[in-house]
Amino acid sequence: MNTAAGCLRAQIQELRFLPPLPAAAPAILRVFADEEADIEAVERAVALEPGLAARLSDWPTPPITAIRAGFLPSAPPSSRPWG
Repeated sequence: MNTAAGCLRAQIQELRFLPPLPAAAPAILRVFADEEADIEAVERAVALEPGLAARLSDWPTPPITAIRAGFLPSAPPSSRPWG
């Protein structure tokens, strides 16, 4: 057997040990494929997988998201470079 085929066969065998895809994965993929989905749809899909929800809650909030959510005040119109 040539070494490339043996290496490929070993890699394929290792795939058996991958953890299963979380049950929430199809729901999350559907939400992100839907251009009309809102943040509540993302929240419901992510909530199906507690581990993922916990990891995402540790991420810092990007400033633009914080402004849109009302956590940070937006700049007054006079200080905006675009008018």
